Amino acid sequence: MMAETAMEKHKHPGGRPPAQLDLRQVEELARIGCTEADMAAVLGVSVNTIERRKQSNPEFRGVIEKGQASLRNSVRRLQVKKALEGNVTMLIWLGKQLLGQSDRQAFEHSGGQEPVKIVEVMLDRPFKDLSLEQLQARLAELRQEQALEAGDMTALPAAQPHDGP
Repeated sequence: MMAETAMEKHKHPGGRPPAQLDLRQVEELARIGCTEADMAAVLGVSVNTIERRKQSNPEFRGVIEKGQASLRNSVRRLQVKKALEGNVTMLIWLGKQLLGQSDRQAFEHSGGQEPVKIVEVMLDRPFKDLSLEQLQARLAELRQEQALEAGDMTALPAAQPHDGP
């Protein structure tokens, strides 16, 4: 009798049948930026169902990834379009993201009778990886720039001799 019960369980598993989810709808939801909670609400299932399906079903996970990639590409396309139309904010942001450009920020320090010193700091460009010689060279460049800005023409680099007329 025990063997029959085990056999019946194998033939007729209990529990709710898996939810039928329309993969085209799942992809479209991902394409418009829906979270897993949003998808679950629209599809009438729990968030756990979405999470489990993503882990167990490569096709399901793939359509979500495809929809999300489509969204990122659409946003990127619109950003580039705005930048090319002359949107300065977008040009600056894309320059930072795509070209590694960074903001520069000036800090002023006044020390009693000494003239005001302006130090330019490049954000997002740590100096921790520079050697002592590289740091000294950069400091010399900054001092030269400061002197030139102050009108000190002696700070100009020495003229290099050249051959020729």
